[in-house]
Amino acid sequence: MSLLRVFPDGAAPVVSGTLGGMTDAYLRRLDATLAGPRRARRDLLREVADHLEDATEAYVAAGYDEPAAAALARRDFGTVAEVAPGLQATLGVAAARRSLLLFVLACVPQAFLWDGGLALAQTAHSEAPDTLVYRLLDALVEQGGFVALLVAVAGLVLTGIGQRWVRPAPWMLRTVSASTLTAAVLVIVTGVTMTAMSNGAEPLLWLELALLMVLPLALVARSARAAYAAA
Repeated sequence: MSLLRVFPDGAAPVVSGTLGGMTDAYLRRLDATLAGPRRARRDLLREVADHLEDATEAYVAAGYDEPAAAALARRDFGTVAEVAPGLQATLGVAAARRSLLLFVLACVPQAFLWDGGLALAQTAHSEAPDTLVYRLLDALVEQGGFVALLVAVAGLVLTGIGQRWVRPAPWMLRTVSASTLTAAVLVIVTGVTMTAMSNGAEPLLWLELALLMVLPLALVARSARAAYAAA
């Protein structure tokens, strides 16, 4: 027995063949219950679909007809209400881990882009004003950003290999996601404020800021918001 599955528009698997109706309905109910990134949810549903197919084939090999085998496979796997909490927990971890990874990838290059290496602000003929507010903002970005990166790395460890010893609770995932969202927004606001305060900021500098800082961190904030909802 072979079942063909496709994922139109990132939705739940569609199962074709004699078992398509019941299995597809089950997977769609499960998909409607879960919250989280579309790709992670799709991959998880694919695993469920594969598990159901394997169980159905085992029952068919044992002598059951296909409809009965599919029904037994779903019964063994559990109802949507029974399996959804465990699957949602898996999605919550995956979503939090994704937002943390995006945050690290977005923030690590910032020091090279602005302070050293390329020094984009200097190449755009922008001068930092000698004011207390600017110095405080600069210290906030450097020191606060470093602390946020350390926390993000710790979160990646917790949601990765750390699960061998500690299973992240929903409140932990919500805290991590809220912190990631807050850090991303603060970096954007601070960066824009410092640029506005700079002397001689040219349109090129604003374009670089938008493409290299604001856009990546906006994507981080969006991901973190989705992770909070999935926790």
